[in-house]
Amino acid sequence: MLGIIIGVASLITMLAVGYGAQRFMEERLSSLGSNLLMVLPGAMTRGGVGMGIGAVSRLAHADAEAMLKEIKGLVKVDSNVQGSV
Repeated sequence: MLGIIIGVASLITMLAVGYGAQRFMEERLSSLGSNLLMVLPGAMTRGGVGMGIGAVSRLAHADAEAMLKEIKGLVKVDSNVQGSV
């Protein structure tokens, strides 16, 4: 009986922690505002299978700098690299 009580309490605790983390991230992302634009390179297909958007990095830091110079109203740019091994 004690094991069941501990198990249920553990489950409730884990759900509460997960919900709290989700709310925290939602608040952080919403604080970025509605004027955020993400530019990703095109998707790649290999053998009929889509590798997903951003599978191949075709944008360079120079591209981000060029966007800053060429696009009117653009205040700031940030470039980063994502990938998996």
